[in-house]
Parts: sequence; structure tokens; C-alpha cells
Amino acid sequence: MNINTLGPFCTKKELANAYGISKNKITDLCQRIGIRGRKQLNPEEIDRFVKAYGVPKRINV
Repeated sequence: MNINTLGPFCTKKELANAYGISKNKITDLCQRIGIRGRKQLNPEEIDRFVKAYGVPKRINV
């Protein structure tokens, strides 16, 4: 599953906007599934995030 209408990489801020939650909450959720210390997520990390938390209801393009 690829939600990457934002490009091959996206920042935690862009991901937070897509999910409608804060960047700090995205950081917390990322840490819970082993994604740590990066401002930008690569496609594999984004896929892992989506598998863990579902597809965002809105994607700002």
C-alpha cells in the first residue's frame, strides 16, 4: 500500500497533516513501531506506519 502522493519521502509534519494529528503524536506513534530519530520517512517506513495505523482519511496534495 502506498499513500505517497507527497513523493517518495515525506516528513513527519506532512504525515501528521495527512492524519490530522500533531507532529509530536506522529513521532510518538513512530517510536511505538520502531521508527526513530528521523525527520523524513522513507517509503518502507511510511508503508510500515500505514500498516500499523491505517490509511489517513485525508491527504493534502
